[in-house]
Amino acid sequence: MAQLRQQTASSRWLIVSGGDQNELRDIFRQRGLDSLFNGGIFGSPDTKDHILQRELAEGNIQPPALFLGDSQYDSQAAMATGLDFVFISGWTEFKGWQKYCGEHNLPHIKTLAHLLY
Repeated sequence: MAQLRQQTASSRWLIVSGGDQNELRDIFRQRGLDSLFNGGIFGSPDTKDHILQRELAEGNIQPPALFLGDSQYDSQAAMATGLDFVFISGWTEFKGWQKYCGEHNLPHIKTLAHLLY
């Protein structure tokens, strides 16, 4: 992940999760990963839709922007806010992801390493 972060140094990275925001921030800080996410780490009680809309309105997310996710909800939230989306299959528990990605013409990769150039 550090190599990808280096290659995208001018980009803002955010976490937008359904998990508890305070717990996420603690875990990422404990693992020394919080500094990678200069745009912030966000989670519940706010929904992903609300977080994305708010961060777009506040200018923290500036299009063009890419949402990397592993769920149907992630792709729907990205589409609803006009963000590009890439499905990461190696992270997902979504059993029908191949069919869903095909039906919605969504690009997909197995891991973040596939984004390295």
